[in-house]
Amino acid sequence: MNKTTKDSHPGLFLDYFMQGGRYGRLMESRFGIRVRDGAFWAVIKLADKSPTVLGKAHPIPVALETLPQFVRNLIDDHMQEHPTCDLMEVLTGQKSFPAAFRPSAKAQGSGA
Repeated sequence: MNKTTKDSHPGLFLDYFMQGGRYGRLMESRFGIRVRDGAFWAVIKLADKSPTVLGKAHPIPVALETLPQFVRNLIDDHMQEHPTCDLMEVLTGQKSFPAAFRPSAKAQGSGA
């Protein structure tokens, strides 16, 4: 997960990407999820360029069955790779965006 404030839209957001190391060069281009307070988007990161938003915003909380299949696949893939990640909690509204943005003691201790 990357936390940043630099984007074409002002304000805080979180990017959730899988680790690239497992797939090596195949992951030079990768997909992820960008979360802002109240909405999220699919994103793509090509090589060393900044991530780019794909498609439309989806409101939070979300009913997963209403999402396009490729977005559901991105979320599923991320959660399989990172089962303790808070992405699903944030998307379903169980965890607030500000709470997700704050570093947890667990994340700080793991070097994440």
